[in-house]
Amino acid sequence: MSTEEIDALDKLILDQLAENSRQSFRTLAKKLGVAITTVINRVEVLKEKGIIKRYSIEIDYEKLGYGLSAIIEIEGTRGETMSLEEKLSKHKNVSAVYDVTGQVDSLIIAKFKSNEELNEFIRTVLGMDEISKTTTHLVLKTVKEKSCWLP
Repeated sequence: MSTEEIDALDKLILDQLAENSRQSFRTLAKKLGVAITTVINRVEVLKEKGIIKRYSIEIDYEKLGYGLSAIIEIEGTRGETMSLEEKLSKHKNVSAVYDVTGQVDSLIIAKFKSNEELNEFIRTVLGMDEISKTTTHLVLKTVKEKSCWLP
């Protein structure tokens, strides 16, 4: 579904659900000034077309003790990138894995409780045959960490 197929009401519904996916359709309809059946139908169509993939929550990782965030660049060995990314995506500290263009093959976003935990992760990653080099960036301050939105 292209953005041309999404009208202003769809965008408002998505914006509201992104802010709070637990709100009822009745509450959402009231906020948007439309009938509840309109909201239900629109959400169903958005789900059918794969725009709404799932409902989720936003977690404050710092309150759970994961105060250290890292962005890790990975250079892999030839032909092993996809299997490597699949392995890394299963690690408990990894919140995102991106297959990218440029000087590196993959970017990982990961969260850790301590420098020791990060160090152990990096040593494990560097020990993998599919990896030739990593560069780790520590996040000093998170300015924004939410989904981007349609204009």
